[in-house]
Amino acid sequence: MDVVTADGVPRHVTPDGEPDLYWALLGGRDNVGIVTGMEFGLVAVSGLYGGGLFFDAEQTPGLLDAYRRWTATAPVEMNSSVALLPFPDDPQVPAPSSCSRCSTR
Repeated sequence: MDVVTADGVPRHVTPDGEPDLYWALLGGRDNVGIVTGMEFGLVAVSGLYGGGLFFDAEQTPGLLDAYRRWTATAPVEMNSSVALLPFPDDPQVPAPSSCSRCSTR
């Protein structure tokens, strides 16, 4: 990682070159500096799925229960998350769309 540390010094940080700073940056919580660049290896995958689903706030209780049930059966390789975000009541923000195939039951 290329980082500018809190003392203003630019550094190239590797696990072997500066192991303490490297591990501090991986934790990312101690104001050790600002990462300005990274180099990392890629992992081959046969398939990748991604995206977001957005629902109206009134559906939250049923959605959270459905999510809990779904994640209990999801494979360990699956990664997902839930975010409850209040969107402003603004005409420029699109309304949630309904999906006839989507169900929280």
